Amino acid sequence: MTKFNVEPLRDDLSFGSTIRGVKWATLEDESERQRLRDLFKDRGLLVFKDLEPSAKMQVALSKVFGPLKDHPTKTTPRDEETSDEEHGVIDMHYDPNSKGGPYDGGLVRIDGEVLTRYSPWHFDHCYNDELNYAGVLRCPVSPPEKGRTGFMDGIE
Repeated sequence: MTKFNVEPLRDDLSFGSTIRGVKWATLEDESERQRLRDLFKDRGLLVFKDLEPSAKMQVALSKVFGPLKDHPTKTTPRDEETSDEEHGVIDMHYDPNSKGGPYDGGLVRIDGEVLTRYSPWHFDHCYNDELNYAGVLRCPVSPPEKGRTGFMDGIE
């Protein structure tokens, strides 16, 4: 059995936890899977540190919280590592060298600064017939500067 460690996301927040030490063996242990589900219900936002950075691990972790839902737009590229074997794993990135195709575009200018893939507000699967219970976001390549992702939760 591989246990994981839990810390507050920040001392000034009543929600959110940082999770360290999740391994494949952790996800095979039902008591640890239940512990993750309980933490999600209690804390709302879980940030996993030092997790294997593969799409297959992302899928395994996602399945702890329920079955995957496929992304409803077929034009959104699927992750190459899992391809069609797993519904719902999409690939969203910006390649400044790519012209045309699904990775081109998305540039916006805000306060004189050019940003890519800017989305001031996003709510996963809000247009489906049922809401998404949980979403697992993975950043396999972090931008060298100004990479920002904000999270909101209904707890606070």
